[in-house]
Amino acid sequence: MSKIKLVLWLLVLGLLLVFAVENWHYPNPPLRLLRLEIPPLPQSLIIYTCLVIGFLAGWFSHVLRIKRELREAEAEAEKLASAESPAE
Repeated sequence: MSKIKLVLWLLVLGLLLVFAVENWHYPNPPLRLLRLEIPPLPQSLIIYTCLVIGFLAGWFSHVLRIKRELREAEAEAEKLASAESPAE
């Protein structure tokens, strides 16, 4: 299964590379941010930046969820440990 996954990822990366090379010189869309004009960038660079930002947002939310679940599990384990220990 891991070999198939590797081949698929390489295929996706290859397609992204072909997309970038073929669209590098197309007219650049005007970009503005807070009334400031950003220098023209190739479309493929804009698209890849959006993909990376989306990946990072998903990864960050996953990390936060895992940390929350770990905290909750530790609190539950602490409750169970205190309930099992005899009251002195």
